Amino acid sequence: MFTQIIVQTLMAFAMGIFSLILVYKILNEYLNRRYQLSDARNTAYGVFQTGVILSTSLILKTIVDPAISGFRLFAQSGLSSTEIFLVFLYSILFVVIGVICTLVLIAAATMLLFYMSRINEWEEIKKDNVGVALISASVLIGLSLVMGDNVGMLCETILPYPKVLFIP
Repeated sequence: MFTQIIVQTLMAFAMGIFSLILVYKILNEYLNRRYQLSDARNTAYGVFQTGVILSTSLILKTIVDPAISGFRLFAQSGLSSTEIFLVFLYSILFVVIGVICTLVLIAAATMLLFYMSRINEWEEIKKDNVGVALISASVLIGLSLVMGDNVGMLCETILPYPKVLFIP
């Protein structure tokens, strides 16, 4: 039981770190290339990045939890090493689907928010307008709170758990 908890904790940590770093790097690369937003001294950009990281964490929580629960369920049924490998593979696929959904959701929310407003948010963030960055980050975090469970269910629908238990 203790080994199982350690493995689950390490899996959750690895999935979380990998996903957050991946989203952070993709976001920074895109924004730097498209809007030249890479200045480390720009507080507004830091606030916006914080909102993206928090919203990513909220969405990915709904994906990591089912993957870890699946591991717990499958580990209790006495799986072979091949089946345990499949559980790890399913967990990785959950994270990949989750990262893709997260990127799409954050990009769509940002584009829609910025399109609907009357100001150019990217220019305001570039000018270090913290107020605009706070509102943008808040919208992303709020949307993540609303959509997080749905992204988790979408992942479970796209990638259903393998059938390993038969209970009559």
